[in-house]
Amino acid sequence: MKLLPLLVGFSTLLNCFYTQNCTKKPCLPNAKCEIRDGVEACYCNMGYSGNGVTICKDDNECGNLTQSCGENANCTNTEGSYYCMCAPGFRSSSNQDKFITNDGTICIDIDECSESVVCGDHAVCENVNGGYNCSCKEGYQTSTGKSHFTPNDGTYCQENVNANCHLDNACIAANINKTLTKIRPIKEPMALLQEVYRNTLTDLSPVDIITYIEILAESSPLLAYMNNTISAKDSLSNSTLTEFVKTLNNFVQKDTFTVWDKLSANHRITHLTKLMHTAEQATLRISQNLQKTTQFDTNSSDIALKVFFFDSYHMKHIHPHMTMNGDYIKIFPKRKAAYDSDGNVAVAFLYYKSIGPLISSSDNLLLEPQDYGNSEEEERVISSVISVSIKSSPPTLYELEKVTFTLSHIK
Repeated sequence: MKLLPLLVGFSTLLNCFYTQNCTKKPCLPNAKCEIRDGVEACYCNMGYSGNGVTICKDDNECGNLTQSCGENANCTNTEGSYYCMCAPGFRSSSNQDKFITNDGTICIDIDECSESVVCGDHAVCENVNGGYNCSCKEGYQTSTGKSHFTPNDGTYCQENVNANCHLDNACIAANINKTLTKIRPIKEPMALLQEVYRNTLTDLSPVDIITYIEILAESSPLLAYMNNTISAKDSLSNSTLTEFVKTLNNFVQKDTFTVWDKLSANHRITHLTKLMHTAEQATLRISQNLQKTTQFDTNSSDIALKVFFFDSYHMKHIHPHMTMNGDYIKIFPKRKAAYDSDGNVAVAFLYYKSIGPLISSSDNLLLEPQDYGNSEEEERVISSVISVSIKSSPPTLYELEKVTFTLSHIK
């Protein structure tokens, strides 16, 4: 009977011995008081390192190992832990978005081509590791001129009518109608110009040039459309004019001369004249959306635009002119006794750096200037070309008296 109190006393002493370390120095929140190998102490929780009393620092599992999550996976460190996710173009073998190392999960390639319409109509899908490529079937071409594409970049496959068109009127008309069908749903001027720009940027054919000149001509009234609720009309008009000049440059830059050369002189001059007329009408229409007196300049590699917009009260002080690469043009209105009529005037100068050969009568427009003397009967333009167009409201507000200009010969 005397032995029992002795045993109880020994047990109490034993408990006090094991608890005194954690009692003297409390464990951190990310640690626990445990007995390991007969020693009681504060031990950091899994995912942390330290002595458990003064420090328990987060382990960066993602930084401590190379490819900690395995191939084609990304590691994300979290407080006290981490998780893995497969890289874009791959999926986990467990079909879970997140996983951890050594649970048997690996990342396997997603076969995007298993979805039959992933690339769109008339396209072929090629699966590659971590992604896929699209290309057009034979007889079709990309809308952007790229050889390979992905659908999210806006590219699609369209029938390559140019290959067998041979510039006959029926084929050209069919191509124009088909393109108009795709373009007409676009109602915003900037979006329309950006679409034409993308489709005329590279790999132009004669049919492309003719087609998109017709597109611009038909769309010219739309380019000036501006919602009456828009407050920043001046800024939007300037942006539209800049985008228009950039698009127009695709047709007249010197790199396109080999394409224009495939057209006869008569056809070339006809379509180029239509393009220039469209440019004049479009720039005037857009300029008339301006709200205050403006002088605006924009240019691209082979074309430049200068716009003047003013009301009747500023007419005496505005002298529309353009100077570019040594070439100069200035217009003079008829003098009036008084300028008291309410109204406004838009003047647009367009400078074409290189199109002189395009409006020459020769069927061989690629001749160098030094060879011009060998073809005496052919009419050739050996300077840059500048056009000026004027629109006033009312029409009698700004009547032209004379134009002076100086153009340098191409050397």
